Amino acid sequence: MKYILLLSILAFIYNATWYPKVTGYDETDFNNGYAGDLKYPIVGVRIFGNIKFRVHIKGKGWQNEVTSTGGDMKNVIDGIAIYGKTYKVYSNNQWLPPVNGYSTSDSINGYAGNLGYEIYGLMIQGATYQVAVSDKPISNCGVQNWVSSGTGLSGVSTQMALGLTWGCYFMAACVKGGLGNDACILDAKRWAASQGYIRDSDTLLNVDGSTLALYISQHYGTTYHNNWSIVEGCGHYWVNNEYGQEIFNSANLGWSGC
Repeated sequence: MKYILLLSILAFIYNATWYPKVTGYDETDFNNGYAGDLKYPIVGVRIFGNIKFRVHIKGKGWQNEVTSTGGDMKNVIDGIAIYGKTYKVYSNNQWLPPVNGYSTSDSINGYAGNLGYEIYGLMIQGATYQVAVSDKPISNCGVQNWVSSGTGLSGVSTQMALGLTWGCYFMAACVKGGLGNDACILDAKRWAASQGYIRDSDTLLNVDGSTLALYISQHYGTTYHNNWSIVEGCGHYWVNNEYGQEIFNSANLGWSGC
């Protein structure tokens, strides 16, 4: 039983999310021009079509040549060499110059990346490819400090301030699921979109709000508030506690949209 529990914990910590396949080579096209979201470091790479490549795992060195999947899904990648292709990576807050070589000893044109600096995006010309990013939840998400003004939760800004114009339902689900600060809600947006629970462009939910709240609490290890209600009025959503009192509203307490 002890060993089963340990394996479950490790699987939770090192779960990785595969982003959709892309085929483009355009750093201005965030839908199909490159793989990755430029925010979270890459831990896995897949290149389709029997193309040889190697990845360099930060602190662990170059891995064996593969023709399908590279990386161990838990440690970040900081270099990649791809045979017969032109390719480049996003690292250290910029797209690095393209390379077309295949040599781990040639730091100029043999591989892409500056070893020691994580890779956050990948572009390969003339290929179908995808990347995985670590799904290790960020910490300190479950501290909820309640106030009688603003959104009602001192660690959470309004939906407009977070750039989530239509995010009231999503944010209500986050709070019911136990999240307590902006960073965790924005991380949950990335994660929920990668899982298909919401639409990334406008956070439109593809599942029920209470169901999403439960998924969020399970992913981040936070408290699922089963006795709180997500309330809807005039197309807007907020959270009431078990006594029917409004405790969270992403557009500020008391705003109903009517």
